[in-house]
Amino acid sequence: MSAMDFSFTRVATATVRGTVGEVFALLDDHKRLAAHMEKPSLMMAGARMEIETDNLRGQALGSEIRLHGRVLGIPISVTEKVVDYAPPFRKI
Repeated sequence: MSAMDFSFTRVATATVRGTVGEVFALLDDHKRLAAHMEKPSLMMAGARMEIETDNLRGQALGSEIRLHGRVLGIPISVTEKVVDYAPPFRKI
């Protein structure tokens, strides 16, 4: 399955100036990376999500990141768990 299999997929590329460590540190801050989810958006029918992290802040193996909210009155939640963490090269 490729990105083109989904009709509303967007793909973008960019050149980033910085070391691998600098870029990883910015992307590893989940609150910063997902801050847009805490604001109402048209894609979410005006809804917003709350972001919660455990005391590891999503920056260690086993750490959990949770998003929850309501869309058109329907509760929605997502839980992510860090299963591989090898900074500054990999986080899954």
